[in-house]
Amino acid sequence: MGAWSRVAAAALLALAGCGGDGGGSGSADSADAATASDGMATDTAARPDADAGDSDDDAMTQACPPAGVDVSSIAISRAGRYQTLHALGGPGLLPRDVTVRLPASYDGDSARRYPVLYLHDGQNLFSAARAAFGVEWGVDETVDALVASGSIEEIIVVGVDNTDERLSDYSPTADPDHGGGNAPAYVDWLADELVPIIDTLYRTRCDPATNGVAGSSMGGLVSLYAMIVRPDAFGRFGVISPSLWWDGGALLDDLDAWTGPLPRRLWIDMGTEEGGTDGALPATVASVRRARDRALATGLTLGEGLGYLEDPGALHDEASWRSRLDVILRYLYGTRPLAEPNALTVGLYAPHLDLVARAASATRVEARALWDHVRLTVPNADAIWSVNGPAVRIEPDGTVAAEAPGAAIVSAAWRGLSASAEVTVAAGEELVSVTFVAQVPSSTPPGDSVYLCGDAGALGEWDPAALPMAALGDDVWSVTVDLPTGATVEYKFTRGSWATVESNEAGGDVGNRSYGPAAAGTVHHVVAGWLDG
Repeated sequence: MGAWSRVAAAALLALAGCGGDGGGSGSADSADAATASDGMATDTAARPDADAGDSDDDAMTQACPPAGVDVSSIAISRAGRYQTLHALGGPGLLPRDVTVRLPASYDGDSARRYPVLYLHDGQNLFSAARAAFGVEWGVDETVDALVASGSIEEIIVVGVDNTDERLSDYSPTADPDHGGGNAPAYVDWLADELVPIIDTLYRTRCDPATNGVAGSSMGGLVSLYAMIVRPDAFGRFGVISPSLWWDGGALLDDLDAWTGPLPRRLWIDMGTEEGGTDGALPATVASVRRARDRALATGLTLGEGLGYLEDPGALHDEASWRSRLDVILRYLYGTRPLAEPNALTVGLYAPHLDLVARAASATRVEARALWDHVRLTVPNADAIWSVNGPAVRIEPDGTVAAEAPGAAIVSAAWRGLSASAEVTVAAGEELVSVTFVAQVPSSTPPGDSVYLCGDAGALGEWDPAALPMAALGDDVWSVTVDLPTGATVEYKFTRGSWATVESNEAGGDVGNRSYGPAAAGTVHHVVAGWLDG
């Protein structure tokens, strides 16, 4: 778990199709098992023209390279348009299931070939019953709705399950606190073994330009890594709320040295509340801005090769990722290239500022452009900003700082479009005292202390041992902190390190807790377990 947002497996999408009988029309409850030979695509010659999308996607592709394994030995379960390939793995990797969801037209058009989207954390894509936190991404419903409206072309979604080695598989390097570093093996397995298996079993375009890979959190990190090291296998990348904090931001350093080749389409995003909402720029947002700027410097253009979004109010959780899946898929697999933007809006992280509570005396502003249904965040340096009064000042990096009580209009102009938003400044109240109370498991080791840590300065800015709590007896711990009135914070309980952070009852990772708007009072929590058992 990282120093900013420590949510467990992020839901990632997997669109995969091609070949075989399509799995029939049965339901998930009536899946039949078979070997891969029952559904193998027999045509591995040059692919016919693509149906839609970028003109370059319509070029003839080469014959698929053969799979490196005997696909006839793969056990496959089928349930309608879903096919599950069981226990796939490679050197240094635990075996995992891979779920393939075929397009609706798959059985009816035997000559058609499809793009493929590979998604990490496959358990979270299609079923709430399998999802890590009981919240699925709804990939199947979202894809079908977008296809029905003509917004995206039909795709095959491939959901690649994670394993108990998720952190290691999704991390390019070893982190001093968390270990890991097995992403080179995982990404090479995806590119060199799984992609050829899918190309052999299903009617894919067998074209790296239309192969996509995407994921969130650590899955976003490994997707960005795949862009750097395997452009020969994938051309479209969904980097969703990436855990760029990993190993001190080592992948950002690698990205700074990256010179291409450029991807067909790269999507990068982050929720504006993933790192707190006290007005300062969250480290999470700063990290994706750095990635965005590197992509732009390398030659990608916002709205063409690069899609970038700071999602207002979004947290680091499955519900937030599901809510923007629509726009991500529109960008990665839209049937038409984006034209010029047709609307602009201005968004403030916090439209009401406070002169007394210093943490709330500044906020961030951003301009968001709309290309039909695709909304992207404009780099602050690219827009022309103005303020119509003395209440606030705006700085080049997008900081809006309170100067005097009153109201002001913050305006932006970009590519011939303009928009504005109002910000108010009040004298404000002093900080409020909030008491956090935690009931911890009776199995908590005697002599250990319990700590509170979070994204705000008063919570130690994710230092796991910054804020010791007081033992009240009967496994109850308490601490009182001063927070700006109305602030929202994210936090977790630890025993002094990320190796001893709170967990669910099964010992698995849990998402950040959130509290706000801050008001004087007491907040009660129950800690189900500790990561170290």
